[in-house]
Amino acid sequence: MRHLALLSMVALVVLVAPALAASPASLPQIYWRTVNDPRPGGELTVAFFLGYLEDGRPKVVPDAVYSAAMGGKEVPVRVEGGIAYVTVGIPMEAIGGGRVALNLTARSEMYGISQTRSVEVTFGPDLPAILALLSLSVPLVLPLVVRRR
Repeated sequence: MRHLALLSMVALVVLVAPALAASPASLPQIYWRTVNDPRPGGELTVAFFLGYLEDGRPKVVPDAVYSAAMGGKEVPVRVEGGIAYVTVGIPMEAIGGGRVALNLTARSEMYGISQTRSVEVTFGPDLPAILALLSLSVPLVLPLVVRRR
């Protein structure tokens, strides 16, 4: 009786061991990068995909379904060749610099996995636009300063 219980325990460990041995590094994850240089008044495009590393190169999971959100609102996702693209507008008010925070999500039925990644893209001030605004304001302010003297 004891041998049967021990044998069933060993069989259970043998069946479960491969699932436990799968490290998180071998599971698919979300890889991303920016496609363009974000500027105020323009757009930011982020490309991302669900994949894994094979021989040091990322491989795309073919059946992945993608979605993205910005500020809790869904953002349209375009998929081409297994790679998803998200394009969001950058308001002109961000002329002094800012950041865009995105939540990227990918699901795969084949791997039975769902991954979420928070991405924050920062961009600096648009100096040519700031100089242009300052140069436009000088003719408006200069007469006021001259009259006071």
